Amino acid sequence: FGTVQFALPQAAQVDQEKLYAYEVGAKTTWMDGALQANAAIYHYDYEERQIGVTITDPVTFWPASGIVNAAEAETNGFEVDLTWSVTDALTLAAAYAYTDAEWTDFNYTNIRAEAGGSVTPKDQAICGNAAGDCSGMDVAGIPEDALTLMADYRMPVSDTLEGFINVIAAYQGERNVYDRVNTAVMDSYWNVDAQTGVQTDDWSLALFVNNLFDDDTPRWGQGYSHFRDGMYGGMGGQPRDVTVFAILPPPRL
Repeated sequence: FGTVQFALPQAAQVDQEKLYAYEVGAKTTWMDGALQANAAIYHYDYEERQIGVTITDPVTFWPASGIVNAAEAETNGFEVDLTWSVTDALTLAAAYAYTDAEWTDFNYTNIRAEAGGSVTPKDQAICGNAAGDCSGMDVAGIPEDALTLMADYRMPVSDTLEGFINVIAAYQGERNVYDRVNTAVMDSYWNVDAQTGVQTDDWSLALFVNNLFDDDTPRWGQGYSHFRDGMYGGMGGQPRDVTVFAILPPPRL
């Protein structure tokens, strides 16, 4: 069941989503175990995907937020990660993921028809065409490219004390805030964390820095009603205009 804003609970009922996932991969070791290399390729099929829309309540005829089975999506991608023990002291690692996630069937004409209505100008605007067909657009929140790099160095200070330096850099590609075109996009960003210190089997003492380069690129955004068209977007169940609150990362710590 979706929202409680509907006058009739049965009007808020949705079917369950279905996901068919196919993946093949390998985990391998090389150079007498000094190098670990893993890889996987995958394909996901989503059916009866649930999406949020603003539609007309069948009893009150007021616009209301709802959830409908209106879309199918497909995800294709691959992942690879490497861990290399260069020496007894130095370890390097890298992981990369490529993800192509898009809606294969997402048409507002069909959504509105199921509710006894027709495609609206806003449907057409957010999908970029007269049919209000958003098929082929990217699924929100999923970057096409993601990369992590790590370096770890350890050296003996005494018979029982070990020193260490560790640096991790992570990259996220740009991604849509909404499952639509012509809407906000979060920019790509790098984040670097580092730490150094000493440790024994029983305790450790470390200095650390998060967000080393004090990057202030928004990590994500949250949509909220703009109120330009009123609290519920005016009569007729049209999608409301939205504004985006950018969620900033913590500063360098």
